[in-house]
Amino acid sequence: MRYWSYLYCQYKMKIKLRDQMAAYRKRTGQPLTYADLADRTGLSRFSLESLGTRSSYNTTLDTIERICRALGCTPADLLELDADAPPVPKDAHGRSKG
Repeated sequence: MRYWSYLYCQYKMKIKLRDQMAAYRKRTGQPLTYADLADRTGLSRFSLESLGTRSSYNTTLDTIERICRALGCTPADLLELDADAPPVPKDAHGRSKG
């Protein structure tokens, strides 16, 4: 039996939630707290605060979509590839190698 080895790389993404919350305020004139955003998205305030403050927070595309719809932005506005961080090699099961 032959086993194939695959190498996946995970790039570090920055989630610019606080920047987009500030852009929303500038665009609409309405301040937006994490509690307000939680009400609009159906996500917990704790999760949103983690996204806004932790650079390595792992989230789903569903969460990104909810936030983008609530803030009137696109995923490209909310996410940024960290070009300074090297890719992290992953095995076929998504586990870090090395």
